[in-house]
This record gives sequence, structure tokens and C-alpha cells, in this order.
Amino acid sequence: MPGLVWVIGAGTVIFGGVIAYVVTWRYGWGLAILLPVLALATLIAMRWQKLGLAADEGARMAGHTLIFAAPILLGVIAGIALARIRRG
Repeated sequence: MPGLVWVIGAGTVIFGGVIAYVVTWRYGWGLAILLPVLALATLIAMRWQKLGLAADEGARMAGHTLIFAAPILLGVIAGIALARIRRG
């Protein structure tokens, strides 16, 4: 089971990196970082509202969401860095 989790995590990092690389190459790094950050903030806000959480419960839920989103954000950062290095 842990091996499968690592494979899924690596696939997620690569997927996020490829998308960020293409967006950075085409539109610049600002838009490439803006899209996943806005999507993550929207996800947290919608879940918080749907579950009707108090401030402490909501902050805990947001922290867990950030932990699960870490591979995507890592891939995005790697893709942006690679695109910027290749552009020179």
C-alpha cells in the first residue's frame, strides 16, 4: 500500500509540473502560480461553508487540505522553475 501511495503522489507531482510548465511557457509564471492557489483557496472556502465549521475546526480542515495538496503545489513550483530555467 505505501508503494501505491508513493506512485500516486509522484504522478500527481509530474501532472502538476507539466501543466505548470506549459502555462508558464505560454502565459508567464504569475498565471501559472495563480491558478492552483486560487483553486485551493476556493476549495477550502467551499468545504468550510458546506460543513459549517467554527474557526478552529475550519483551520484544522484547511491545514489537512494543504497537506493533501502539497504534491500538486510541489509539482507546480517545479514546473515553473523548469520553465523559467529553460527560457533563460
